[in-house]
Amino acid sequence: MPPKEQQLELQSPHRGWLASIAQIPRGGIAMALLLRVVLFSSVVTLILTVLQLTLSYRSERASLESRFGEIDQATSRSLGESLWAMDSKQLEEQLDGILRLPSIRAVEVRETPSPSPAFAIFRGERQTSAAVVKEFPLFCCGTHPQHIGVLRIEATLADIYRDLAAQAVVILLSNAAKTFLVAFFILFIVDHLATRHLLDIAASAASVTPGADLPPLRLRRLRVEGDELDQLVDALNAMRERLRQHAIELGNANARMAAILDNIPDLAWVKDANGRFIAVNRAVAAANGFAEPHDMIGKTDFDVHPPELARTYLRDDVEVMESHGRKRIEEPHVDADGSMRWIETIKTALHDGQGRVAGTVGIARDVTERRRAAETLRETQMELAHANRVATMGQLAASIAHEVNQPIAATVTHAQAGLRWLSAQPPEMEKVAEGLRRIVKDGNRAADVIGRIRELLRKTTPRNETLDINEAIREVIEITRGEAMKRGALVKTQLADGLPFIEGNRIELQQVLLNLVINAIEAISGASDGAREVLVSTGKADAGCVLVAVCDSGPGFSPESAERLFAPFYTTKSTGLGMGLSISRSIIEAHGGRLWASANPPRGAVFYFTVPVHPDFSS
Repeated sequence: MPPKEQQLELQSPHRGWLASIAQIPRGGIAMALLLRVVLFSSVVTLILTVLQLTLSYRSERASLESRFGEIDQATSRSLGESLWAMDSKQLEEQLDGILRLPSIRAVEVRETPSPSPAFAIFRGERQTSAAVVKEFPLFCCGTHPQHIGVLRIEATLADIYRDLAAQAVVILLSNAAKTFLVAFFILFIVDHLATRHLLDIAASAASVTPGADLPPLRLRRLRVEGDELDQLVDALNAMRERLRQHAIELGNANARMAAILDNIPDLAWVKDANGRFIAVNRAVAAANGFAEPHDMIGKTDFDVHPPELARTYLRDDVEVMESHGRKRIEEPHVDADGSMRWIETIKTALHDGQGRVAGTVGIARDVTERRRAAETLRETQMELAHANRVATMGQLAASIAHEVNQPIAATVTHAQAGLRWLSAQPPEMEKVAEGLRRIVKDGNRAADVIGRIRELLRKTTPRNETLDINEAIREVIEITRGEAMKRGALVKTQLADGLPFIEGNRIELQQVLLNLVINAIEAISGASDGAREVLVSTGKADAGCVLVAVCDSGPGFSPESAERLFAPFYTTKSTGLGMGLSISRSIIEAHGGRLWASANPPRGAVFYFTVPVHPDFSS
């Protein structure tokens, strides 16, 4: 490469000025200027020629009119005397003299018409076109002249037209020669001063490439300070230098970015609108079995992934491009070795300089371990939830036993009565039938209690279903009724009619209700005064949710401890583990709802939770 300080002088092979002019671009500035000069000069020449010919024509016509006047003054008296004397010879000589004058073609003298045939003498040739005819009266003689005849003169304009034509040819040829010489001179000057330098500048600019270290441009002439072309050359040289610097900076930035992308574990790529990879980092290439990132350029998902995954990726790309936005996706990815992992992908629409969608940009992170951890956490939460249910049911064992013993004891009583009625003479069959119906009723009652308990204690995989929240609440109230009676508490319900169904896991939601109701009963069991009441209510909430509230009249809690209540292992009970409310919040949040608590002035607390309405019942 030449040193930067070296000046680049654009030199072309030596050629003559005619050859230089011949090389001027046909559509260039010089030719455009030449065409306009020729057109303007031609129009001016035509206008001036027409004006000059018009003035010449008028001058010639004036000369002709003046000649007619001179003929009248010079010959009318003598012609009148000759006509009076009927001297034909004299008249012919005089008329021949008039014919010798320029443009005169015919002359006639005739006597003023009289009853007898008029006397007339004619010389020359009559004109049928381009003629001017004048008649002058002839008088004779004495003190009182009499009108005795007429002098008729015919002059032609052909000579004037011929002279004007010759004059026009001379004017046009001379002006055409001057116009050609001036235009050629202008063409030469424009080429010498501007065109050739502009061509050199254009050739130099066309050869510029980003990052090229070229010497500065210099024109093939002495530098003229303040000249527009030199200013243009200076601006071009400055622009070339800035372009070189920007190219170096961009190359360094691209190298740094490529190094960064190649050293991050995340997968990063760019696709065009047709789904072809136009840029990938090393992690993407390695995951898909390519040794180098450039080996993957130009390929599509169908070239590197199984067809079912490729179709999924294509649908996601189309959705992102049509929305002009972004999309977060958690999806499976099959590596080149056949192993499957889960990746979290953020796809964004790629726009060009005009704002049009040109493709997609993707960043993906391996979340396989996170999913496994989430599954493990979920399983642990399920274990904790099950343990919490078992602990709660163990806490209610005495009350549940009482609830079960009541229908069993009633069944024994009804059976004994039935036996007595059967032993009677005659047997009282109607009473026996009534007793059997009561046995069936009490048996079903005991079976329902045991069934609900078994459901709560059963360890099963979570399964969502369409659920009536009011019905689930009533079942929980039945289970806790014995505990409430034992502690002297009154559990009331205020369930709204016409609530839409929700979508959720019955056992998990009933566990939340069970925890809240048991906590409320325990909170008011130590109260020494006032009503011991628990109110469970339902209603509609905003954002398409159902609201459930459990309100008690216990001692309540301080405002600063409202959030601490839901922290793991935080408890206000001497025998509690502090996991009930934490598990309950996790269950509600897993259902897409929210669980919170507030004070219940003048005393007590209220626990609220929301659950989204089933999609089929949302308005």
